Amino acid sequence: MNNTTTNRYSSSITKGSLFLEETILVLDHVDLIDIQADNAVDFSFLPQNSERGRIKVGKEIIDRMQNTPWDALWLNFLDFADSDKKLIILYAVANHHEILQDCLIEVYHKRWLSMNNTLSRGDVSFWMDEKANVRPELLEFTENTRNKMAQVLFRTLYESGLIINESIVSVDMSPDLIQMMLERGEKWFLDVTHQNI
Repeated sequence: MNNTTTNRYSSSITKGSLFLEETILVLDHVDLIDIQADNAVDFSFLPQNSERGRIKVGKEIIDRMQNTPWDALWLNFLDFADSDKKLIILYAVANHHEILQDCLIEVYHKRWLSMNNTLSRGDVSFWMDEKANVRPELLEFTENTRNKMAQVLFRTLYESGLIINESIVSVDMSPDLIQMMLERGEKWFLDVTHQNI
């Protein structure tokens, strides 16, 4: 878990939410060694309409993988069920974008602990406004950018299966993935996704 507050929140979270289909395609078409070595990649296999869009999405996915340097996770990714794949990507996004990690801990998990099972995009926006007291870089973004950030944070939780119809739900993680997380020392992620261990 990233406990430092020296990194600034970045608006690059607005590049997109989960990208499940695209992550599968990247791992289907690109060798993990090339991802780790940051070798040039042709993203023509991605479904985005423009070359610029494909490059933007492809680079975001590779950045997530590079910021989650856990070979076994990516080597075995395609073998996992879709529900586990979503959680692995959520974990990677939280590693790459500290704002998502903080949102998971301070909004999603905190509400679940207090038995408040509702969570809306407005709640995420409110948290971001409050968070600006300790993370003033949020005030440097335009209101439109902050709204987009809140939208992507919420959509990432929704696409991961953590929220259904603005209700917090418990998701199942496979025993294999739970064991991998425990062995890696990533209990924080098991806690915030409400795994019974």
